[in-house]
Amino acid sequence: MRPSVAFCRLSSIGLLYGFALGGCGTRADSLDGPGEPAEPSGEIGQALSGFSVTTRAYNAQRTGANLAETALNPSNVNLATFAKLFTISVDDQVYAQPLYGSNVAIAGGTHNVVFIATVNNTVAAFDADLAGSGAPVALWSRNFNNGARPPNHTEVGVGGICGSAYNDFSGNIGIVGTPVIDGIANTLFVVTRTVESGAFIQRIRALDITNGNERVAARTIGTINGKTNNQRPALALSQGKVYVGWSSHCDTTPYEGRVMAFNTSDLSQANSFSAAPNGGQAGIWMAGAAPTIDGSGNLFYATGNGNFDGTSSWGETLLKLSPTLGPNDSFTPSNFSTLNSQDNDLGSSGPIFVPGTNLLVLGGKGGGICYLVNGSNMGHVVSGDTQIPQKWQCVDPGNIRPGLSHHLHNSMVGWNSPNGLNLYTWGENDFGRMWRFNGSTFNTPAASISNVLPPQGMPGGMMSLSANGSSNGILWATMPLSGDANHDNTPGVLRAFDANNLTRELWNSTFTSVDNPQVFTKGSAPVIANGKVYVPSLSNRVSVYGLTSTTQAEAAPVTFTAGRVERVFSDTGASGGQAVILEGHAVGDFISFTINVPATGMYGIRPRQKRNNNRAIWQLSIDGTNQGGPQDGFNSTSVFTEVDVGTRSLSAGNHTFRFTVTGKNASSTDFWISLDYIKLARRG
Repeated sequence: MRPSVAFCRLSSIGLLYGFALGGCGTRADSLDGPGEPAEPSGEIGQALSGFSVTTRAYNAQRTGANLAETALNPSNVNLATFAKLFTISVDDQVYAQPLYGSNVAIAGGTHNVVFIATVNNTVAAFDADLAGSGAPVALWSRNFNNGARPPNHTEVGVGGICGSAYNDFSGNIGIVGTPVIDGIANTLFVVTRTVESGAFIQRIRALDITNGNERVAARTIGTINGKTNNQRPALALSQGKVYVGWSSHCDTTPYEGRVMAFNTSDLSQANSFSAAPNGGQAGIWMAGAAPTIDGSGNLFYATGNGNFDGTSSWGETLLKLSPTLGPNDSFTPSNFSTLNSQDNDLGSSGPIFVPGTNLLVLGGKGGGICYLVNGSNMGHVVSGDTQIPQKWQCVDPGNIRPGLSHHLHNSMVGWNSPNGLNLYTWGENDFGRMWRFNGSTFNTPAASISNVLPPQGMPGGMMSLSANGSSNGILWATMPLSGDANHDNTPGVLRAFDANNLTRELWNSTFTSVDNPQVFTKGSAPVIANGKVYVPSLSNRVSVYGLTSTTQAEAAPVTFTAGRVERVFSDTGASGGQAVILEGHAVGDFISFTINVPATGMYGIRPRQKRNNNRAIWQLSIDGTNQGGPQDGFNSTSVFTEVDVGTRSLSAGNHTFRFTVTGKNASSTDFWISLDYIKLARRG
C-alpha cells in the first residue's frame, strides 16, 4: 500500500518536523530559518507524484528519515512476515545510494522505479516492485564508458599513505558519488569517470529518468586532476545548480577539497571553491554523504586533513558555503592540528540538521566526539570549543573496545519520536546509540543503546530510519557481518531495530541464507520506500526486502533444555525451573551445551534468556568455530525472552554450543545472564 501524501506539498507531518517528506528537488526540503520549514515549491513534477527518494539521505537536511512509510512497522518486520523478496543484478559494484521514483511514466507504462549507478559507469532503472514474474529486467540501462573504461583501484591512490596498494575500493572506480534527481525536469545528474588514451576524465551528465538519454551534452570537468581527485560525496541540487565535491584517493597528492556548481540547464560550470588551494588537501569525502542545505541555499560541507588558516585554507573544518560557493561561516575544532597529525579527518562523516532547528551535528575520526553547531553562528575556532552549544563523547563513552579507533562514517539519523527528538549514532567498535534532544543540547548518557556490537574494525553502522510521521519508527542499519571493511571486502548484514528502544532488534538478515545482502557496501545506507528496503552491495546486486505473504514461521522447532553443563560461572544451581544463573566475572568464562540435531538443515538459534542491566558481552561458538558477533547480552531483556542470534546450517548429530564471556557493557563487575533453554528452529 502506497502512502497517499503528495510528495512536494508540506503536509502536517512536514510542518511539524521542519522538513518535507522526501528529497524534493531544489529547496522544498530545506529550512528557511531556525526551526522554520521551507515553502512549497513544486520541484517534483507529475512523473514523481508519490513518495520518492531523489537525493542522499531523503532530504536536504540529511536526516536519513523517511517519514511517509505506512507499510513497514515494528510489529510486522519479523521472521514470519519480512524477508528478501528479490535481487536486482547489475554490471558491477554499487557504492552510490540507489534513488527511487514513484509513478514514473517509463517503458510504455507507469512504474515505481529504483535507479542504480555502478562503478562501471552504468546507470539503470528497474521496476522497484518486480512487476510481473522472473528476474528483474532493466526498464532502461545506459553505460557511459563509450569505448573507454573506468579507472581501477590499482591505478589510483598509489604512493600516498596506502603505499603500493589502494584498497579502499576493490575494483573499478567509475560512478561512486550518489546522483541526484531534479523531479520537475525528471532529470538525474551524475558524474562518470573513465580512462581514455591514458588520461583520467570526469564528466557531469544529465539523464532523462524516463529513458536514460542525455538531456544535454555531457561536460568534461577539466579544472581538476581527474586521477587524484575522488568524486566521493553525493551530489546535491539547489536553486538551479548541481553541486559536486571531491576528495582524494588515500591522500595521494596533488589534490584539494573542491566543490563546483553546474547549471542544470546546460551543465556549464557556474562556480568553484577550493578548501585548500594549490594542493593543500582538505578533501571533501564525508564517507559518501551529501552536504546539508539551509533555506537560503547555503551548503554545509566537512573537510578532512589539510592546511588551515581560517582565511583561504580550511582543513578539518565544517564550512558554510553560499549558493555561489563563497565561504560564509565555519567551525573548526580547536585541536585541528592534532587531528591533522593523526589523520583524524573531521569530514569522515557528513553533517545533518537537527530536525526543526538550525543546529547541525557532525562527528569525525577524532576519538568519537560529536559537535553540535549553530548553523547561523558557527563560531570559527575557539580554545576548548566553548563557542558551540555542545560537544560530547558520542562513540564508546563506556570504553567498550579500549585502544581501538572510534570513527564516525556516513551520517547520523534524526527523528521526532513519540518521546522526543532523537539522534542516532553508530560509530565503529561501538554499539548503536540514541541521544535525546532537550531543546538546546543532547542529554547524556544515551537514552538507548543497542545490544549489537559490529565486528572489530570499520565502519560501524550505516543507518536509515523509516516511520509514519512520529509513529512506527524502525532504525535500519547495514554493517559487516564479519571482518574489517576498511581495506577489504567483507560479508554484510542488514539489521532492523525498534527506533524507540534499540535493545529490541526486530529482524536481521542472518535468519535465513536467502536473506543474505552479500558483500557489504561501506558508506551507503539502506533505502526504504513504499514498504521495501533496498540494500546495495559490492556483489553486483541490490537486495530488495519487504513484507511477504509466505509465512516463514518455524517449522517443527526442536527445543533442547540445558543438557550437559560443562561449567557454570560462580553460582551453581537452578533458579526458576530449568534456568541456570550465570555470573561471569572474567573474560573467558563459558557455558556449553551438547545438542543432538535430528536432521541436517538450516536452524535458527534461539536461546530463551534474561540479563541484568550490566550486560555481559558474549561470543557464540558452534563446534569450536565463532559465529560472528560478539553479541551484547544476546539482545535479551530483564525478563525471560526468546531471541534470535543467527541462522546456521547444521548437520545431523551432536554439536557443541558454547557461550563465552568476551567483555562487558558496564563498569560494574556484577553482570550475568540466565539461560532457560535453547531452541533450534528449523528454517529449511
